[in-house]
Amino acid sequence: MASTKRDLFIDFQHHESDYLAETSGTNEQLTFATLKMAEHMVERVKRFKISPDWEVIKESVLDVLGLTSTDFEELEDDFSELFD
Repeated sequence: MASTKRDLFIDFQHHESDYLAETSGTNEQLTFATLKMAEHMVERVKRFKISPDWEVIKESVLDVLGLTSTDFEELEDDFSELFD
């Protein structure tokens, strides 16, 4: 069975810090960074935990998405308010 682009994209998750280390601006990288940020926000707001890999990839995710720490904190606060 041939691998699809999506299969390969999902398969390399264990190399995510390398993938996010250099900003390429590709749709795949932007999507991946967005998913990692969303995953962390759900973990924190709904499950009251930090995603296990968040501390390792946080700065890279924010760089790829063009966000500052303040931007992210405001987004996270807004997201949290949806569940209050």
